This record gives sequence, structure tokens and C-alpha cells, in this order.
Amino acid sequence: MKANRFRFRAWDNIQAEMIDFSDEDESYNAELDEGGDLFIGSHDGLGDWYQSPSDIILMQSTGLTDKNGKEIFEGDVVYIAGVGLCVVKWDKYDAGWLFDTPDNAYGYQDVIEDIEDVRGNIYENPELLEQS
Repeated sequence: MKANRFRFRAWDNIQAEMIDFSDEDESYNAELDEGGDLFIGSHDGLGDWYQSPSDIILMQSTGLTDKNGKEIFEGDVVYIAGVGLCVVKWDKYDAGWLFDTPDNAYGYQDVIEDIEDVRGNIYENPELLEQS
């Protein structure tokens, strides 16, 4: 039996780019030093130090995929049939994934069969928020 691993990606606010930890060809690690600085990089030591929690935003995979097989992460903007564009968020109160629109929020169990595709994410494609 193969255990599922937690999968993450991160938005680098300094470089304005996505770091994809889910790339099977790359191996990443994260270290937190005594001063609270975070290092994210490859095992050969190449990478970046982040000195503020606002420098980098970690996003976890939902474990779900769209109809094209693309993995869905927190912060993604997905199209749901009958609903429209939704932002994927973690609901810390109900401990589950929400698909949020300006007018409503849906639990993943309510929309899982209707998820069409990932259109982008809130960091690389902020214009999608205006369309939702």
C-alpha cells in the first residue's frame, strides 16, 4: 500500500513566482532556523531564505484533481459547472476544503462531481478574481 504524501507549492512574494514542490523530477526541502527564517531549496543547498512569513505563502494540495487530471491546490481558481469560478480555500473551522464565490461557499462534497478545470490561481492570475 502506498501512503499519500502531503504535497505543497508556494508563492514567493519576493520573486513573484510559484515554487512547485510537486515536481517529481526535483527534490526540495524546507528548514526553519532558530531565528524563525525559512529556507526552501534543493537538497544540494541551492535555494532561498525567507525572513518573514509574508515573504512566502505555502499552499497544500487538496488531493483532488479536475476533469483533466490536474491537481487542485489551495489558492487555485477552478470552474465548477452550475456555479462558475471559485477560489479554493481551507476552512479551519470545519477542517475542510471550500470552493468560495463572492456570494456563496461550497464544501468539496457538494461540488466534487462538477469540478471542470483549474483556470489559474489567485497569485499568478489575479484577474480571475474579478470574473468570479
